[in-house]
Amino acid sequence: MTIEPKKATGKLSSLWIDFAKFYETHEQDLTNCRLMFEKAVKSDYRTVDELASVWAEYAEMELRHQYYSIFILFYFILFYLFLFSLSLEIIKKPFN
Repeated sequence: MTIEPKKATGKLSSLWIDFAKFYETHEQDLTNCRLMFEKAVKSDYRTVDELASVWAEYAEMELRHQYYSIFILFYFILFYLFLFSLSLEIIKKPFN
């Protein structure tokens, strides 16, 4: 069974994030935690904001475990996602 993002009523990103956090906190298994985040960033979402929240949580997890270089890389990705979503908002606005 698969989840279709356009038909989902909740945030799909929350599902992925909570699943990854389960591995991080209860299992203390960073390998599977990273695997969940890797699958999450490749998933389809309704909005760019949902994808950005997954990247942000992924980066914060790396920061909590003191992987600073990965953290910095992810925040560059987040910055570009922010610029992309900002450009989408500008395109949507009608010209006067």
